[in-house]
Amino acid sequence: MPEILHVALPVPLPRLFDYLPPPDDVARAVPGCRVRVPFGRSEQIGLVLARDTDSALPIEQLKPALACLDEAPLLSTELLSSLRWAAEYWLGAPGEAALGALPVWLRDGRPSPATDAETWALSAAGRSALINTRRRGSSRALLETLAAGPQAAVGLGLSLPGWRAAARRLAAAGLIERVAAPATAAATPAAGPPLSDEQTAAVAAVRAEMDRFGAFLLDGVTG
Repeated sequence: MPEILHVALPVPLPRLFDYLPPPDDVARAVPGCRVRVPFGRSEQIGLVLARDTDSALPIEQLKPALACLDEAPLLSTELLSSLRWAAEYWLGAPGEAALGALPVWLRDGRPSPATDAETWALSAAGRSALINTRRRGSSRALLETLAAGPQAAVGLGLSLPGWRAAARRLAAAGLIERVAAPATAAATPAAGPPLSDEQTAAVAAVRAEMDRFGAFLLDGVTG
């Protein structure tokens, strides 16, 4: 039996949805990972809650997920279990509970810190091949995408579903290569405006009150 993904989707329905793994399941869609899936006439970002070989539907009725967006789970097994329990206890939709545990930018399908480190770029041979090659289809699309500069794996998964199969062919031919992720400069907080004498006194009073309250709590614990 093929493996089945039980996926939570952000819809107000008290059930999970079954899908086959993505055609190129190199980044295994394990519980806690996001997947992009077909849903009706549109697509949804869902969260895998389980992966096994059982489905209530005939296998021929299941559609494959379009892509796995993460190479490592974003939520632990324990947290996923707690979210499912909470949805059942409150008679809620498991998808809304599970996806609600993620920040909005992850629910939108944007790259996660866990996967954004994998970055691909054209090699010198790849730049030459982009001009002279007769490659077509996904291989050509991947070459053209990387011509704009190094790209994170998750971003490629969003714009070019099935890109990894093309990546394996192009990497074997020496046309693309995995590179270090571009360094990002650490943000330096901007200095705030200078405080007035009254503001300085207010800040000092608040700090003193906090120190007094902290000492009171410590005395209660150790007394």
